[in-house]
Amino acid sequence: MDALGRTNTMIMAAFYGDAFALGPHWIYGLAKIKDKFGHITEVTAPLSDSYHKGKRKGDLTHYGDLMLFMLKHFHRNNGFELQTFKTEWCAFITQYQGYIDGASKKTLENIAANHEDPVGSQSNDLAGAAFFALLFSYYAEQEMRLSKVTELTTALHNHPDVTDAVIYFAKVALNMLSGRSIADALLNQYHSLPESTIKSLIHKGIDAKEQDSQKALSSFGVDCSINSSLPGVIQILLKHENDFNEAMTQNVMAGGDSAARGIIIASLLSQQVDLNYKQFNNVNAYQTILNNLNLS
Repeated sequence: MDALGRTNTMIMAAFYGDAFALGPHWIYGLAKIKDKFGHITEVTAPLSDSYHKGKRKGDLTHYGDLMLFMLKHFHRNNGFELQTFKTEWCAFITQYQGYIDGASKKTLENIAANHEDPVGSQSNDLAGAAFFALLFSYYAEQEMRLSKVTELTTALHNHPDVTDAVIYFAKVALNMLSGRSIADALLNQYHSLPESTIKSLIHKGIDAKEQDSQKALSSFGVDCSINSSLPGVIQILLKHENDFNEAMTQNVMAGGDSAARGIIIASLLSQQVDLNYKQFNNVNAYQTILNNLNLS
């Protein structure tokens, strides 16, 4: 991990997790994924009827494109300031040529209607909790990191379960940046949680850690909501904690919103295993990402 530093490795891996999911993203049904893609072990291009049609192998989904906007924004502004971010995000999303999800549309409506902050939609999509690593390198203190991550999250997804989830994953990530293993970090933060929706969803994933990942995720559901997707993230992280590539494959073969899951899984597992950095070159935006990392 010395090549980029631990935090920037986590960020680069997040983009890889998104790009790896592009081809089969939002396909529901293992049979269709196997028929169209076979056993996926590398980045793939989307099908002609995909929500991401027109994108190429190695491109990012709309989540990854949003992450790239964020990365450039933070690099240009040396961190996060809410009003500046909202202004630039509105300009970005109104000109965006890719798929615009319902959460983004609702957030735009809230901003146009001059809603009080936080203006994020009430969507409980897991993707809202996926961008926790992007601000770490701009703030030294843990409480400031968590505060900024929360403020960023609620600017786009103002749902209590999304907020709880992003704080959980951010704390797990910070534990791992300090040297804890994935299992130790996940369980340590799990045991510190009060009884809540998020804690019960994490528990489901922990209970299923020995199961086949395809069967486990099928039983949880693989749609965009935290209720379905969060247990699958936990299951894959624990089941494949020492095999980054297998975790990537198992995630996308399960179908559904594999990109949101993949961003989180790749971010965290990047701190557990020795990565082959050549994989990151398969992301078409690799050089742009590298140019906008905070390397100071």
